[in-house]
Amino acid sequence: MKKFYSILLLVFIANSLRAQEDALPTTRFGATIVAGFNASQIDGDDSAGFNKVGINAGLKSDIFLTRKTEINVGILFSQRGSRPDTKNETFLDEFIFGLSYIQVPVLFTFKDWYQSEEEYYRVRAFAGLSFGRLVSTRLDQTAFDSTPELLQKNSLGFHFGAGYSFTPKMRVVAEFMRDIIPLYNVRTIPNPIINTGLIIRTVSFTLEYSL
Repeated sequence: MKKFYSILLLVFIANSLRAQEDALPTTRFGATIVAGFNASQIDGDDSAGFNKVGINAGLKSDIFLTRKTEINVGILFSQRGSRPDTKNETFLDEFIFGLSYIQVPVLFTFKDWYQSEEEYYRVRAFAGLSFGRLVSTRLDQTAFDSTPELLQKNSLGFHFGAGYSFTPKMRVVAEFMRDIIPLYNVRTIPNPIINTGLIIRTVSFTLEYSL
């Protein structure tokens, strides 16, 4: 009887080790090129719609935890902001609220729908935080064009999204990001026109290529 239990224990240990081996990635680190665009709006500027289009491009480093999970840390050039819909007659003069950031997203990614022939996962979902540093501004014909120096230089936002892989190396990604830190600290603004801190919301569409 003891031999029987010993054999069962050995089989269990062997299966457990095999499962752990299968779960481990073949490599621990990778890199990804990102290129695409943002469509953004600012809550509180009286203009609705994701009408401000800008560049979203850079690099991401990938840390593979298991075959299905990874941590991604990027450094991206991201243009965001706001502009009115050209068909909206409420705004007689077109204004542009353009903000360029160096963005550092930190994401947790889960992958699924394994393709056994080419050994990659077809779909992925991710969520995390993004830290940004404002590097340039363009404020044209806005109520805020006299106060660019009052813009907060650092940003923090949460975002989530999903991706679909065409090949082991190439995929399309869509994501949504909402800033947590407003553009202005209203307690330090002398301009009575600005009665809200203004929050950026951004939808991004990118093409990613794993190196």
